[in-house]
Amino acid sequence: MEKWIKWSPVSIEKGSYVVDELVQNTKHTKIVLRKEEMLVEILFNGIVLGLRNVDEGQRINTIMANQKLQNDRYYFSNWPFYKVENSSFASWLEKESCGIYTVDEIIHIVIVTIDDVIDILTTYEPDIKVIHS
Repeated sequence: MEKWIKWSPVSIEKGSYVVDELVQNTKHTKIVLRKEEMLVEILFNGIVLGLRNVDEGQRINTIMANQKLQNDRYYFSNWPFYKVENSSFASWLEKESCGIYTVDEIIHIVIVTIDDVIDILTTYEPDIKVIHS
């Protein structure tokens, strides 16, 4: 079973974040989160292996399963960053790529906001910076 673990790559305030920008092109994948006057820029310099952006209301099964696993119905409240252990998305990619990338090489990062659940499969961690405006 998948297990979503809270991940703290940078020091940010707890709270509700929204996706302000999501850009994927041949150079990078950039996701910008907004919380009031603060922006959090997540930059994957290079190619990511997989990207999935789904409305959070369509991920109820996964969210509820992890809330139950963590014994915390508010597990996803007020925090945007998670890493996934035993990722079904990473297993799917390993199978689809005929083993070019294995689940041991793949990092599954999830960004949860009040409206979105963004899954990123990569082999490296992103650069993240906080911008106070």
